[in-house]
Order: sequence, then structure tokens, then C-alpha cells
Amino acid sequence: MTQNPELDSLRIQAEKNPKTRMFKCAQCHAFARYGMIDSAKICLIESRFKKTKSVEVELSLLLTEALLSEITNNESLGLSIYDSAFTIIAREKPAFRISKKAYLQAFEFYRYYSWCEEGAHRAAQFVALCQEEQNDSLLLLSLLQEIEMRECSEDTSSQSALEKRVGALLAKHPTYLGSYFERLGLTESYFERWSQAIKYYLEAENFNTERNDQKALANLYMSMADVYDQINEHRKAKSYLLRIKDYIDGNIDHHTDDYYNTLGWVCYRNGDIDSALAYIRQSKDFHIKLSPGNPELAYPIGNLGLIFRKMGQLDSAAYYSSQAIALFTSLNHLSGVAEAHNNIGNIEFERGNISAAKVKFTTGLETAIEAYDRYEEMIALEGLFQIYQNTNPKKAFDYFKRFSELKLQFKDKEDSMNALQFEAAFFQEQKQNEIHSLEYESKVKSLQLEQSNLRLIFISLSLVIVLILSIIIFFYWLQRKRLVTSLEDSLEINQRIISMISHDFRGPLNNVKLTLELLQSQDISPAEFAILSKDLYRQSADLALMFDSFVGWAISQRNGYIPSRIPFKWSDVVEEVISISLPLAKLKNIKINVKAHSSVSVETDRMASSLILRNLLSNAIKYSHHDSKIDIEYIQDKERVITKVHDYGIGISPDKLQKIIEKGDGSILGTNNEYGAGLGLRMVIKYVNGIGGTIDAQSIEKQGSVFTVSIPLKLERPD
Repeated sequence: MTQNPELDSLRIQAEKNPKTRMFKCAQCHAFARYGMIDSAKICLIESRFKKTKSVEVELSLLLTEALLSEITNNESLGLSIYDSAFTIIAREKPAFRISKKAYLQAFEFYRYYSWCEEGAHRAAQFVALCQEEQNDSLLLLSLLQEIEMRECSEDTSSQSALEKRVGALLAKHPTYLGSYFERLGLTESYFERWSQAIKYYLEAENFNTERNDQKALANLYMSMADVYDQINEHRKAKSYLLRIKDYIDGNIDHHTDDYYNTLGWVCYRNGDIDSALAYIRQSKDFHIKLSPGNPELAYPIGNLGLIFRKMGQLDSAAYYSSQAIALFTSLNHLSGVAEAHNNIGNIEFERGNISAAKVKFTTGLETAIEAYDRYEEMIALEGLFQIYQNTNPKKAFDYFKRFSELKLQFKDKEDSMNALQFEAAFFQEQKQNEIHSLEYESKVKSLQLEQSNLRLIFISLSLVIVLILSIIIFFYWLQRKRLVTSLEDSLEINQRIISMISHDFRGPLNNVKLTLELLQSQDISPAEFAILSKDLYRQSADLALMFDSFVGWAISQRNGYIPSRIPFKWSDVVEEVISISLPLAKLKNIKINVKAHSSVSVETDRMASSLILRNLLSNAIKYSHHDSKIDIEYIQDKERVITKVHDYGIGISPDKLQKIIEKGDGSILGTNNEYGAGLGLRMVIKYVNGIGGTIDAQSIEKQGSVFTVSIPLKLERPD
């Protein structure tokens, strides 16, 4: 007789109501849920023997069989059983309370085994059922399940529509937010996006804390602990598990054994061995108390084997690991089998039983490869390397090479560095052995070298001659290649110059020409000319600045830019640039505000500095609205002067800004339709880099732009 209150209650109800088959079916399902495989199978046989036409009974028995297939990792059988269950549901159309059990249980199966397309298909069916039943709580769950499964199958065609439906449900039921964020966290964990998972879990924690929902917090903290364990933050995982210890102890059910096993494992990974032993023993006791015969007892049993080996109690470690092999085998859990074999391999190695250790590590390696468990594969490879390193160095090196390749695939940087240090030490030892071998061979061959001295001299002279000829040929080839490259660069620069003259200057010159032609032909009145003259002045100023920028750019392209170093005050350059640009600003009634935090003296290229600020201020005026302002601010920060030019104009999108900076493509008209080809900005970048500075651009459409230039106070490059 089991000590499980839930099973006791179901058994009593079944005995009191022998004609009501559902109590018996619920008992069978509970056996399976608690991992009591033998009891569940016997219960199924007894129930199948009694003929019935009840759809609910038939579905309940199928779901029990499916649950047993999951426990024993029989994936294909489980998929077949669920297909049969949904065939019955489609044909018989049972009550919603009956169908939902099948869908909710199947979702966990599809998720665990990554049957993504099937999971998305069933989730869509359940969405329709929940909507028909007007069950919004389960509708939210089914929608989130469908979104997750469609992402898993890389089908995002209906994601936007599904997300809109989720948003509408949350707006209608704000109390669903806690379960919504928790489900998002589970989805992010499913795809191993750990930082996003933590973000959503914290949102769920805030919501559940406000509602003081202890059950929801317990489930949530278990999930959060799992995430932190995955990213090797074991201390953090332990803290979340300890927060809910009182709640778990006061609500003992079939999750309690998993809780204590997880808590013990986290303590083990954190180095708290005594605590780990106590918690894992509690997990084992809960397994035995709640579900006798449950092969999932393998998990705490296997962990006890690891803990006792860590404590040096090898007999106990071997005993528990041997038990774990049998239990994990009944579960068809290959990773657990590999772990137990590897642990016994380490035990036998520590005892000095090398042949027995070799057998265990070999079995562990084969099982880990079959299970695609890279961690246990590494453990086995490391053990085999230790076994063979003194007797068969070549074989040991092969195992070690595979071990290192796997080790570096893990995300834990510390583990990766340890692997690299391990590898370096190994190769250093191998190198030392090679050195000793070479020294021995050198002594043996010393007499042979003396006898062939003349022949070596002749060969050496021949090699020297060949080397000299090779150097001459290589030098000739290198010179020719440099010449060809230089000619190609020169041709490309000429083509650039012609292209810029034809494109960048044609627009402004044509505007000036057209205005002068209108004036000469007397087709405009003096009043109209007064208006056009302002625009003519602006275009002339733009053209002058563009020409200065172009000349500087062209010279730097052809001859290379060599900055000069001249001492001057930064305020002088700022005032000079403002003075030149002020007439343009007055045309738009733009105010230029200057804020200087201190007097700054620099030793750098004055011409380059002036052109940089002049272009930035010209662009700020060009793209500013009438009656606006431009802020210029400069400060000294340690060994640099930092200048910001901030306008509040039309701004520019990040993509467009990057395109102009990198390629010089895509002109943008100013607020008065001023022409802009991007040449000035490219020149600014050229000169900023030339004097050892940096430039940063930030812009938001319809809000303006900020250009920040940082230049060393003293040019490091000599005149």
C-alpha cells in the first residue's frame, strides 16, 4: 500500500463506486504521472479487459499510455498514441472538458520532443475549441503555444495576427499578465535565449508578488533557478530555490522530489557538498514515499553517486551509480546511463583499477555519443586520456584533441580557459619529450654529420644561390605589382574627381547661372531680384565651401594628407567659423548659441579644424528651419577638446546617414531646397581621422542632429 494521499483517495473512490469506470481510469493515469510504471500497466490491462463504449474512458486510457511512453522515452509510440486520441476527438467530438486534457498533455509532449509543426497544428485546433467555448484563459495558453511552435518550425506567416489576438486578450483580462509573462519566459528558455527569459520571469515575479500568489511564485522560481543553472550562475539558482522551501514543504506533491533534487544539484555545482547531500537524500526519500517503483528515482540516485565520489566515499559512490545505470536504462535515458558509467570509471581509476575504468569510460563515451550528450562525452574522453597518457601517448593525444574541441564549444568562459590551459600544459609536455628525443638523435648522428661535411657545404652554397635568385625575382615582382597598383589607384582617383566635378558642382552652378541669365534678360523685377539675391548669396556660399572641401579632399586623395601642427586657441577657430557662416544663418533668422566651458589651447592643423567646423555648421544651417537655433558647445576633457554642433532641424534616418558617411550616396535637400551631396561630410571624416580625432553623429528625423568631434589637444604626428 502506497503512502500517497492522492492515490489512496482514488483507490477508495474506485472501490466504493465499482460501476464508475472514470475513478479507475484516473487511478491508472495517476500511477503513470507518479512514474509507477508497473502499477500503471497492470491498471491499464484491468481497465481494457472491461469493455466500454465511453469516449471519456477510452481517451483517458490512451493518455495514460502516452504518458508511459514519455516516461520511457519512446517518442514514436507516444506520437502514434496522440494521433489516435485526436482521431477519436475529431470523430466523436466529446465535451470540452474531455478534449482539453488531451490537448494540454500533448502540448508538453510536442514541446519536449520538438514536434513543432504537429504542435502548431494541434494548438490551432485547440484555439478554435477554446474560442467556441469562450474559455479565454485556455485560449491565451493555446495562442502562446501556437506562436512558440510556429517559431520552432520557422513559420512566421501568421505570427502578427496571433500576437494581436494575444494583445486583445490581455487588454480584456489584465489578471492574465502573470501567466503571460511566465509563458514568454518558458518560450525564451526553450530557444535558449536566457537573458530574455530572465527579463520575462522578472515581469511575472512582480505581478505574482503584488497578488501574493504563492503557488505561481513557486512554479516561477523553479523556472528561474533552471535558467540560472543553465548559465552556470549556481549561487543565484540556489537563492531562488530557497525562497520557496517553506511553500514546498507545506504542499507536498509529486513535484517535491524534483524540487529537492534540483536544489541539491545546484548546491553540488556551487561547491556546497554537505547541503547537496542532505537535499538529494530528501529527494530520494520523497520519491520512495510518494511513488514506489518510480524509475525516475534514478535522478537523485545518480546524483548521490556523484556526491559520494566528490566526498571520497568511493564504495557508496559505486553502489549508487550502479543502481542509477539500471534505473536510467529502464527510462531509456541515455545521458543518465552515460553519466553513471563515467562516474564509476572515475571511481575505478581512483582505486587504481585501470582496466575496469577503461571499460566504463569506453561504455560512457559510446552511450554519450548516442545520446548527443557533449558534456558526458567530454568526461569520458578526459578519463580515457588520463588512462592512456603514460602507456599510449598517441591514443591519449587523440582523446585529448577531441576533448579540447568539445570543451571550447561550451559557453562557460572559465571552463574554456581551463581547457586551453590544460591543452597548453599537455602540448608543453609533448614538446619537452620531443626536445629530449631530438637531443638523443643529435648525439647519434653527430659522427654521420662530420663525414658528410663537404657534401653539406656544397648543398648549402647551392641553396644560398637559389635563395639570392629568388629574392631578386621576388623584389622585381613586388616592384612591378606596386607600380601597377599605383597606376590603378591614380586612374580611380581621376575618375572620382571627374565624377564629383560633373555631379557635385553642376547643380549649384546651374542655379547661379539661371539666376544671372534672368537678371541679364531683365525678366525679373528689382523686387524679385532682391529676393533671389539672398538665395544667390546662399548658393554662392555653399559652392565656395563645397569647392574648398573638394580641393582639400582631392589633394588628400592624390598626395596623401599630412597635417601640420600649429598652436592656437580653439575659441578663435569657432568665432572665425561663426563669422563666416553668420550671413547664411541670418537668411533663415537662425540664432547661433556658443557655450564654452573653459579656454582651450591646442596644437594641431588649424586649416583642417576650421574646415571641419565650417562644414558641420554649414550643414546645421542648411537643414534647420526658419526661426530656429543652433547650439555649439566645446569643452576640454583631459587631453582632448570635444565640440558639439546641435541643430533642431529636419534630421535624418540612421540608414540614410550611414549611407552618406560610408559611400557618399544620396543627396538631401535643405529646408530651403539647398543642394547637399555628402562631399563635405566625407571630407570632415577624412580630416578628423587625419588629425587623430573621432566623430560621432546622432540624428532623429524631424527632431534634429548632433555631431560630436573629439580632437587631441596636441597632434602626435610630427610636422
